Amino acid sequence: MTQPTRRQIIREETTQEILDTARAQMAERGAAALSLRAIAREMGMTAPAIYRYFTDRDALVTALIGQAYESLRQALEEAHQQNLQEGARKQLLAVGMAYREWGVSHPAEYALIFGTPIPNYHAPEETTVPLARSALGVLINVIQEGLQSGELRPLEEYAALSPGLREEQGDIDPQVHLALALWGHVHGLTSLELYNHLQSLVEDPAELFRLELLSKVEFLFSKDSKQ
Repeated sequence: MTQPTRRQIIREETTQEILDTARAQMAERGAAALSLRAIAREMGMTAPAIYRYFTDRDALVTALIGQAYESLRQALEEAHQQNLQEGARKQLLAVGMAYREWGVSHPAEYALIFGTPIPNYHAPEETTVPLARSALGVLINVIQEGLQSGELRPLEEYAALSPGLREEQGDIDPQVHLALALWGHVHGLTSLELYNHLQSLVEDPAELFRLELLSKVEFLFSKDSKQ
């Protein structure tokens, strides 16, 4: 394997420093205020020099989105791997809790990929869609494995929705239906917490999240499946 040259190492380190500085700027002022010139000034670089790393603000934003999705995917996958010896329900609970914990500990990145769109920025779907799918894919895989083993079985009331949905939207796999239903629930609660809509209503958002997640898992999956 060819060792990277000193020039390549310096370029990679500088690229990462730019991204780290951008994240700090984003956390302080919001993604819409990102500025390559401001980042260059903070790093002691000239404006023309930083454009050798990112051609424009949109390229920088896309790179930040990529790292955010990968960070989320890693957090979910780690929760999954740490609970491989547990049942599918406990794996779902662990992955769901990891989603909230990632959002709470990465509020700027969460807002970047799930919050208000940045004015005049259009995410390149060929780059961002696969990244989003890879993160949700962790949840889909847990459900798929549980369905295949018989450990998870959708409630009849929910399974009955599939024919109508398939007629309207095409052939969508059951695990995708179930993953979207569960993701919508955990995402909604996480967003309510991060955007301070629970502040005056709930003393312990983490406990509310845990109880609601448990309730949703029990709603989606029949209790008489194999344990």
